[in-house]
Amino acid sequence: MSLTRDYKKFQITPKTHEVIEKRANELPVLRRSHRERRANLIGMLGEVLVKYWLSLEGFNSRVVGEIDHDMEIELGAGKLVHVDIKTKDRTVIPDPKHEATVPAYVYDKQEPDYYVFVSLLREKGEGDIVFKRAFVVGAISRSDFDKKKYFVEKGNKPNGANFFCDAWNINISSLDSPEAFLASVKAHG
Repeated sequence: MSLTRDYKKFQITPKTHEVIEKRANELPVLRRSHRERRANLIGMLGEVLVKYWLSLEGFNSRVVGEIDHDMEIELGAGKLVHVDIKTKDRTVIPDPKHEATVPAYVYDKQEPDYYVFVSLLREKGEGDIVFKRAFVVGAISRSDFDKKKYFVEKGNKPNGANFFCDAWNINISSLDSPEAFLASVKAHG
């Protein structure tokens, strides 16, 4: 059984990476960002990827970049689904036992209907971070996340991952599959 069988998988072309990196460098750096400008790149790649995926599935969406959510999916008749996209930089293919993370410093400021989790894959030890593949690993409603989340302190290394900030986590295996997320969004309409 493939560990990624339910993930949506994408290749990131050098041209896409270059365009996103230029746009990301134009954004301000968030005050608590461990990775500074690189965090902008990681977040923006996740947002662009999810928007592209949703368009392939027939959804209209727009990146809004609000504190409480990143994206709005339009369902017609004025109905919107608010989504926050959480993107992780990884050097290994995401495993169901790995964590999906919401940093504690933004958690109380956010009120999305759903979280969508993306993993970006790069080669271990690369000096200049260039992502080559991406995975939409799953999604979860905010209410379900609140029921299942657990706290991890900064510096902890669950599953070998060093957390740069206090965070609320859930195992990837506890997320809804990308397909189940799409079905749930359609049900809102």
